[in-house]
Amino acid sequence: MSKARLTAKKRKKDPTAPKTPASAYILFGQKERLRMLEGNPHPDIIHEARTVSDAWLKMTDEEKAPYEAKAQEDKARYDRELAVWKANQPAR
Repeated sequence: MSKARLTAKKRKKDPTAPKTPASAYILFGQKERLRMLEGNPHPDIIHEARTVSDAWLKMTDEEKAPYEAKAQEDKARYDRELAVWKANQPAR
């Protein structure tokens, strides 16, 4: 097969488009990464990912609730910004 056939053209993202919302897991991971960097300024990324993943899986729904609430707020922000962005886009 030719290389041209294997690679698809990637559509360029509009730089004015709103940033996509973060999930609860991503928000948790960001906080945990900052906490990990305090003790070790050069952590191993694989070990870090495993640690965050294990901690997330062990958390109860009550412990995840603040991150899920922040994720919902971020989703609402994204929906608002997307509506404004789409309204300002020229008709195709």
